[in-house]
Amino acid sequence: MEPSASALAVAPTNLSSGDDPTAELVRGILLSVARFFETYRFSEDLDFSLRPDAPYTEEAIRGAIAEVAASAAQMSGIELPVETIEVRARKDKLDRPTFQGKIAYRGPLAVPNWPRVLLDITRHEPLVTQVARLPIFHPYPDSLPADALVPCYALEELYAEKTRALLERTRPRDLYDVVHLGERHDHVRIDEVRRIFREKCTNKNLQPPSAAALLTLVRESGDLRADWENMLAHQLPALPPIDHVLDRVEPLLAWIDEPTAPAPPVPALRPYAARPGEETVAPRGGRYWGLGQGLEVVRFAGANRLMVEFTYDGKHRRVEPYSLRRPATGNLLLYAWEVASDSIKAFNTAKIREISVSKPSAIPDSSLPVPADAGP
Repeated sequence: MEPSASALAVAPTNLSSGDDPTAELVRGILLSVARFFETYRFSEDLDFSLRPDAPYTEEAIRGAIAEVAASAAQMSGIELPVETIEVRARKDKLDRPTFQGKIAYRGPLAVPNWPRVLLDITRHEPLVTQVARLPIFHPYPDSLPADALVPCYALEELYAEKTRALLERTRPRDLYDVVHLGERHDHVRIDEVRRIFREKCTNKNLQPPSAAALLTLVRESGDLRADWENMLAHQLPALPPIDHVLDRVEPLLAWIDEPTAPAPPVPALRPYAARPGEETVAPRGGRYWGLGQGLEVVRFAGANRLMVEFTYDGKHRRVEPYSLRRPATGNLLLYAWEVASDSIKAFNTAKIREISVSKPSAIPDSSLPVPADAGP
């Protein structure tokens, strides 16, 4: 998450402090980057769900954004001029009022233009589960307050809502999110996701589908395929081919049906035993997208079942990322399946050069480990 968005998310406001019954909830992709999944896609906006009794007028929302902006500017040093705040009333698909907010910002680089943070605000997404208060992944040099927690949807509610969105609008980001969440469902209570999904469909006047019906909708959507690159490529360091994602979706929707059919086994790499004194690690951050790339590209590729290519000892290598490990020597090693040698090798990350993401992996389910605290 960019520093400006982090600051806005944690800045105190009379709508988000303490146990205020009018507190807003952060929903959507912010939850994913807030706590559960670090190597994820960027979001185009911050989504907020207001409680039913929260102030819900343009004036009230503009005032709340101004208060947040003032707090965030004081905390972060980022300029967030209140005169740039815009609030626009909109309608959802059921003709209910929602709001879009915008606020410009300028950070320490002082670029000539003023980028904007977009806010999507509604009170028509009923909360089904208890609020989760979570920290934000923030790999930048500045620090967030130690007690900065964001009120968010529980992971089960987010998973259910993203699946409902896939049914309702079938956009590329919805498919990507459902697959990404589904492949990490060991953090999720699937029976609870099914219950919430059905309730959220009913709240939108949608008939809860069978797994087969939703799968057919996704596979036959011409718009999904046509919009895949235009709507998603700018949110990722490398865009997985849509067929690569569609090939993985069927077992990930099986939970919709009850009783849940066991998912077909997915072949995986046999665990590669650690050497004496060697530990598996997942260093957070490094150099992020657009800033030299570094290990974050490797970790993104591992999480999305993509290959990476790089130069090592003067030779071009193409590998499937497997794990990051640190031996007693202190070097950080990338263990990866090298295509040319058809075997797992250890590469000293300090010697990796010119790294980039390549085409999808031929070896399924061999993703890199994530930080130990990346789950609930």
